[in-house]
Amino acid sequence: MNKKEMFSKLSRPSVNVKRILHITHRDADGYMPVALLTAMFKDAEITRAHVGHQTHDVEAMNAYLTNESTWQEFGFVFVTDMHISCEAAEYIVRNGHDRQIVMLDHHEKALPLNAYSFCCVSMTAPEDSFLYGWKAGRRCDESLDAARKSAGTSLLVDYLDTKFPEQRDRINGLRGYAELVSGYDTWDWVNMFNREPVYNTLNKFFWAVKGDAFVDKMCRQIGAGEPEELFTGDELEAIRKRDEEAAEYANSIIKYCAVVDCLLMGVNRKVAFVMANSFLQEVFSAMMDTYEADVYVVMTEKGLSLRTLNKELNLNTLAQCYGGGGHPGAAGIPLGTKLMESLVRCIFMGKEGGNE
Repeated sequence: MNKKEMFSKLSRPSVNVKRILHITHRDADGYMPVALLTAMFKDAEITRAHVGHQTHDVEAMNAYLTNESTWQEFGFVFVTDMHISCEAAEYIVRNGHDRQIVMLDHHEKALPLNAYSFCCVSMTAPEDSFLYGWKAGRRCDESLDAARKSAGTSLLVDYLDTKFPEQRDRINGLRGYAELVSGYDTWDWVNMFNREPVYNTLNKFFWAVKGDAFVDKMCRQIGAGEPEELFTGDELEAIRKRDEEAAEYANSIIKYCAVVDCLLMGVNRKVAFVMANSFLQEVFSAMMDTYEADVYVVMTEKGLSLRTLNKELNLNTLAQCYGGGGHPGAAGIPLGTKLMESLVRCIFMGKEGGNE
C-alpha cells in the first residue's frame, strides 16, 4: 500500500490552525512528532499531552477526548504512537469531531480502530515511505530485502508528506532524525541494520537530556540541511555519562535475575526475570548477554516489560491477556488488578496458610 492509499481517508488540518493538541507516549517516538508538528504548523500553539502506558493514563486520555470542552479549545488533535478506545472513537464520530482529529499508531492491538475514518493503524510502512530513502540518519539509495516497519514518527512524516506536498521542505532537516527514531523504536536497527550504533545513540541522547531538550535540538534542525555531525561534543559527553550510569546500574541489577521454566502458550519456555526501575534497555541487554532465555521480563513499579528474540513468540498476544499490549518482540503489561490477581494466585496456588 502506498501513502496516498493509506492516508486518503484522513482529514487535513488547515495550515493556519491556531491551536493543536498532540497526545502521545513519553519516549523518543512520542517527542519527535512535536518537532515535526512545530515545523509544519509554524503559527500554531501546540499543547503536548504525553501519556504513560498505565491503564489510568489511557482512561484519562479517553475521558479528555470525550469532553466537549476539548473540541472547543483545540482546532485539531493528533494522537501518535498510541490509540484511543473504541468507545472514545464512537463518541468522536457521533459528535461530529472525526474531521478534527487524526490518530496514527503502529500497535497490533489498535488494528480494529482502522474501521474509523480518522484512524490509521499500520505495523508496516507504506511502500513509498520516506524511510526507504534513508539509513542510519543519512540519505541512501540502498535497496532493502524486507519492508520497513512503521513507528508513530514515520507515520506522521509520511502523513504530512501526503497531505501537505507543497510544505515538504518545512521538515527536511528532521527526516534523518525521524528515520533514526523510527528505526530504533521498531527494532529495524537490529533486525535489518545489524545494530548500527547511531540508532541507539539517538535513543540514549533522548534519555540523557530528557524530553524538552530533545525537542529543542530537533526544532533547531527545522529548515536546516543534513548536519555533518548528528551530535555535538557536549551531547556526546552527556551520552557517555549516561552510558556509565546505565552500565553500573544494569550490572548491579542482573545478579538478582532468576531464570525459570514456564509453560508459555502451551510450550515449555525459559523465562528470565528481574526487578528494576531505571535504564530498562540496558538491563534487558545485560540480561540477554548473560542469560539464555526465551522471554526476558523486567518488573517495574508500573508493571511488567517483556522482550524476546524468539520469533516464534508473540508477546503482544500474551500481554493483551492481562490488559497490556505492544509488539511481537516487545510488550508491556500495566500493574493493574488483573495482573496482581494472577500473581497472587500463582504465589498461593495449592498453599495452605502460606506454608509449603
